[in-house]
Amino acid sequence: MCTAYQEYELVEICKQYLNLYDFEVLTSENINVKNKNFIKDSDIIIYGKIR
Repeated sequence: MCTAYQEYELVEICKQYLNLYDFEVLTSENINVKNKNFIKDSDIIIYGKIR
């Protein structure tokens, strides 16, 4: 199963189920090459504390 989330959705899920707090959200953009095709890849990185 593959699921994609918007940034705000992922933060809300982490807050609800992991009690995420005192967090910072970073984004990372990369270019991957597969079969001579360039694929733009975006990642969401969440640094924070959980209870």
